[in-house]
Amino acid sequence: MVKARGSTKDMMKQISNIGIIKYGYEVSGDYDACLVVEGPTLEDIDGKIDRIRALRTVRDTKSFIVLRKW
Repeated sequence: MVKARGSTKDMMKQISNIGIIKYGYEVSGDYDACLVVEGPTLEDIDGKIDRIRALRTVRDTKSFIVLRKW
């Protein structure tokens, strides 16, 4: 989950340009977007999340790890 600093559209363009998300969804509520990030290890995923957090258009993030898909 990601909160934009400014325009959600600008944030999503910047996130898409770094090429590390599998899917991105604009959502309503406390956060502006829901991103799906995958990786072979938790360290890889953590690095991708750090890159997203470092973007100037990102104000806040909240991360979740999927334990099981139904």
